[in-house]
Amino acid sequence: MSVMEVTSSILSAAKPLASKLSSPRVKYSLLSIIAISYYLYKQRQRTSKMSRDKEGPIRLDKTKTKVAVNAEFFRQLKFLLRICVPKWKSKTMFIVFLHSLFLVLRTYLSVVVAKLDGKLVKDLVSKGPLSRSRSILQSVL
Repeated sequence: MSVMEVTSSILSAAKPLASKLSSPRVKYSLLSIIAISYYLYKQRQRTSKMSRDKEGPIRLDKTKTKVAVNAEFFRQLKFLLRICVPKWKSKTMFIVFLHSLFLVLRTYLSVVVAKLDGKLVKDLVSKGPLSRSRSILQSVL
């Protein structure tokens, strides 16, 4: 079936609906959605044919492909970093650096506080009142 036949059949099926819609903008939007859907359908057919041939990286079946970190990966990463960070001395990069720094500091402080909480709970569970009071004073200071 050719593209023209499919388009004419879609248009003939859509005529009753299109006649109810008065705005040409709505009609063209509907027609473009139908055309895009048809294009995506054809693309999916093409990729599933490629996966049946087993000739390429596109596979829809459940076999796993091996992922490699090679020169192509680093080339693509470099390309993406150029988009994300156009200049290293820009205001945006400074903000990203500060944000990352504060996230690392927050993580470090969370670990320190967790250690202090663990000590405090350990001393509270122990029987000695002296160690209990000492650990409470350490956590306050």
